[in-house]
Amino acid sequence: MTKYLLSSLLFYIILINGRQFTNVTSVVVFAFSGGPTTSMHIVSKNDSVITVSFDDTQVYQGLAGLFDNRGATSKFGWNPLIINNVTSVPTSGGIITVHGWYISPSAVSNNTLTFTNETLSLKEIGIGGKNLSQSYYRLTPDQSTFVGIDLPVSILIREVGALSNFSFEQPIAKNVTTDNYMLHVSGDSFGSDIKMVFLVINLNTFQRLDAFTKHTDIIMNITKLYPVSVRNGNNSVFVNVTNFNISNTLNFTIYPVINSISNCSVEGGVITIGGNYLSLENVTKVSVKIGGSECKQPVNLNEGHRSIQCTIDHLPKGQDASQQFPVSITLDQFSSNDNGKPAVFFSYDRPASSSSKHIPNILLILVIQIVSLFLLYTVLNE
Repeated sequence: MTKYLLSSLLFYIILINGRQFTNVTSVVVFAFSGGPTTSMHIVSKNDSVITVSFDDTQVYQGLAGLFDNRGATSKFGWNPLIINNVTSVPTSGGIITVHGWYISPSAVSNNTLTFTNETLSLKEIGIGGKNLSQSYYRLTPDQSTFVGIDLPVSILIREVGALSNFSFEQPIAKNVTTDNYMLHVSGDSFGSDIKMVFLVINLNTFQRLDAFTKHTDIIMNITKLYPVSVRNGNNSVFVNVTNFNISNTLNFTIYPVINSISNCSVEGGVITIGGNYLSLENVTKVSVKIGGSECKQPVNLNEGHRSIQCTIDHLPKGQDASQQFPVSITLDQFSSNDNGKPAVFFSYDRPASSSSKHIPNILLILVIQIVSLFLLYTVLNE
């Protein structure tokens, strides 16, 4: 069938094949649901083929009849339908649109879209588009328990079946964050089965997920992956759904994180910095700064990537011991100053006040004076 648009009116062309059509004078159609019998326009004809046109008012389930100049008739079923394509939706669901020709409402709409390999059939929720060329079906997240591309579907419109294919939209990763060794990837079309979902980090594939929200969110603890499979600096991640597709790639950056720092005396000494992503393994340039001064000889403790020990110089002359100094760690070019978290400050232990050293002596003098006065009073009263 071929569709023509003439003078702003939509006409459809259909070829009727047969024989002895030379004497046919009219082609009429009528609906089973009732209504008038209407004639289609004969565009051309020969003995074996008649070309006729019809419009949207003649799209229904019914009968068509051929009449010749003697009034004889030949009837055949009339229910034109062509399906062009079926739109995709994410695995989280949405409105599936069937595009075609001759899609028009019936008196009682029992139109359905059925996934051939699944026990799922969707009822039509409406029609629309130019010249009613679209049929709509709603897929909910709970119904979407499978994934795939080119899935066979059967479409029933006015009790006429048509076959087509449906594909879910490919997985899409929209955002990635890291917090306290938890990697969170959010997006859509991840499917509903955690066993089929993998994270591919720096081209290494991992299936062990710590949390999964169907279709949209993945959380994975990367403690054991750092600092080998996940490292300070730039990293990449994408989602792979088995038997379906892979998502786009997102990049995320790991920065050192400082959570705590120990104190030391004004004479300087060894301090311990606690936090996350503090591994010095395979790092070519390490800088630990307290204020503007380098903390020397930084090393990881037994906790590996959660703490660093280094040696700080004495309090510079002329500076107050109560002053707070900002702390930063830079591993190669990636600094804790860029991790978006509040700064951590270091302060020296305050030395004992010099005036307090004389307090015991003052007390001793007062005691001696009191005792002396008591003895003098005793002697005078004897």
